[in-house]
Amino acid sequence: MAEQIDSLAVRAFGGDKQAWKSLYDGLTPRLWGLFRHWGASEAEREDLIQETWVRVLRKHHQFDPSRPFEPYLFVIANRLWIDACRRTGRQRTEHHLPEDEPLDAALPMDWLFAAERSEEIRRSLGNLSDEEVTIVVLRFWQDLTNREIAERLGVSEPSVRSKGHRALKKLSEMLAAS
Repeated sequence: MAEQIDSLAVRAFGGDKQAWKSLYDGLTPRLWGLFRHWGASEAEREDLIQETWVRVLRKHHQFDPSRPFEPYLFVIANRLWIDACRRTGRQRTEHHLPEDEPLDAALPMDWLFAAERSEEIRRSLGNLSDEEVTIVVLRFWQDLTNREIAERLGVSEPSVRSKGHRALKKLSEMLAAS
């Protein structure tokens, strides 16, 4: 998958309009989810996604075709989010977890417990580095393998494995303490 995206990026930067459309259509949902995870409102996500693609186009000469495209895109998105947080004075440690759909038969007390646990997890994620949070989210909420995460982030698979393990250990310790 990553190789397809990298090939599309090379073609797109070479002027292939269909490749741009395929890149945009394929990666915009991932950007949407990433900005949602970081806590952006729907309107902010739309603006941030548009600005991310504008920056990619504007700075296309900085892209090294020998490197993976997705990390390049996500670095731009991350920097835009950091800038947006600075402008609004918001803390970047806001993390929104995927919404769990409670069973119809769940009792109100079950809902309360789930909401409290989600808040504990959200606070705990705020104590991890951006890279650790990204690895945890990609692994457990997007069900990517360590290899897929490594390709996406442009790092080695053993690095993802060890950083993910450390992140989970930190989360476990923080949740046990709360």
